[in-house]
Amino acid sequence: MRLFSQADFQGRPAQTLPEILRSDLAQVLLELKASGVEDLASFPWFEAPTEKMLTPALELLHLLGAFSDQSSTNPLSDLGRRMAELPLHPRLSRILLEAERLSVLDPVATLVACLSEGEGDALDILELLHQRPTDKVARARRQFLSYFSRIPGGNAKGDVEASVARSLLCGFPDRVAKRRVAANRIGAAQNSSVARELDLLFSFGGSGTVRNQGSIAEHELFIVLDVEEKQTQWQQRVQVHVHCLCPIEEEWLIDLEPTLLREEDLLVWEDPPGRVLQSSRWCYGTLTLSESTRPAAPSPEASALLLREGLGLDAKLMESPEWRPREILESLKSVEGIEELRSLMVRIELLQRYFPQLSLVSEGEGVFRSFFLKIIESCGSRKDLSKLNFVERTLELMNPELRYLLEKEAPTKIALGSGRKISLHYDWDKDPWVESRLQDFFGMKHFPALMGGRLKVTIHFLAPNQRALQVTQDLSGFWDKAYPELRKQLSRRYPRHAWPENPRDAKPPAPRPKRP
Repeated sequence: MRLFSQADFQGRPAQTLPEILRSDLAQVLLELKASGVEDLASFPWFEAPTEKMLTPALELLHLLGAFSDQSSTNPLSDLGRRMAELPLHPRLSRILLEAERLSVLDPVATLVACLSEGEGDALDILELLHQRPTDKVARARRQFLSYFSRIPGGNAKGDVEASVARSLLCGFPDRVAKRRVAANRIGAAQNSSVARELDLLFSFGGSGTVRNQGSIAEHELFIVLDVEEKQTQWQQRVQVHVHCLCPIEEEWLIDLEPTLLREEDLLVWEDPPGRVLQSSRWCYGTLTLSESTRPAAPSPEASALLLREGLGLDAKLMESPEWRPREILESLKSVEGIEELRSLMVRIELLQRYFPQLSLVSEGEGVFRSFFLKIIESCGSRKDLSKLNFVERTLELMNPELRYLLEKEAPTKIALGSGRKISLHYDWDKDPWVESRLQDFFGMKHFPALMGGRLKVTIHFLAPNQRALQVTQDLSGFWDKAYPELRKQLSRRYPRHAWPENPRDAKPPAPRPKRP
């Protein structure tokens, strides 16, 4: 006769998982060390536990102070040897030893007995100090106290509960939790059932809920002693309910040795308003106990965060050792002033191409990388970037020889026959180009070339109405071949304008006065 269904029987594993692969090994490892085993990893286990089982146990023993670090070869500390003398789980022996030091061994023994016997059923475990223990708890308590030759006298009355709580913290340093004010708790006053709930964040990760807060409502930090995981068929995630805890104070975490407390300095992005901040945090495990922020000091790391979060620059592109200006500037095309900086980088690239023998031009990519990062380092927000003149700042940082060569061989403006200057445009994979009305080029026999006469400029001719007429790089050829036919068309369409037969010797129209 079977007392289970056939489906239950068939779904069971072939063998039960060995106890050593499913149990807490902290007490086993402590006893092995106390017996003289130097290296736990080389111990001849009948069935060796996995590293996944050994590592948490070693970490816990280190947190309890039994080892100086998490190495399996380290000897026990003095505290670890005393813990091993007590036939208890290391957590409980550590609690009792701390209670002995703080002179609260008698009340703490009661709570440890409740925990070991599974009778810690009060939400605030300190409430059990005011209740009469059951016979089972009383027997366990007497047994624990028998391991101590003398029970020290108690503290002053007002300090007893605080010392008891500090003793419990020494046994559960990894079980700290902090109150969280969740968004769905806003307006809880209108809902009494929600108001009685308290959300906690755990130092070991995750969160849980406390129902019927009672006397713990005014506290912020706790030791979590008992939790229960529940999941109904309507819930997608496991719900963690806390059944037993103990309030503690933040400053007690500082006195723990070793401790999970650490100070972190992080760069964080605040949006809005879109700026880089330096965050200084005191953390305990995964919990943030306190945090202060201030504007970030200039640094390559702050610049990288500004570029990534503030400007959307591809992180992989930023990490590229080549830092090609083209890709970087394309990523920043929405930033004001980037077009002018892109033009400047194209001009430098042209110098590299046509004057490879000049060592100062071989800086090309280096000019962009070093100068661009220096400019960005002075900024901490999008607002700072909007005030920057990238071209002006880049030119200020350049070698004077490079600046002179840029203005001579790759100028930003060029003079026409009338004396009026028009802008020279530079872009990737294109020859430099200008655009203006056809009449503005009267009186010019040739259009000047760049780079010592080796790079021709593309000319975009415009009609008097500013519409495109023709594109060429050969002004002399244009006058001879295309202009005569265009002259006939333009003279009929724009009779008020002069269309001379010989444009090379014609006087260009006077520059139009600028509007005030």
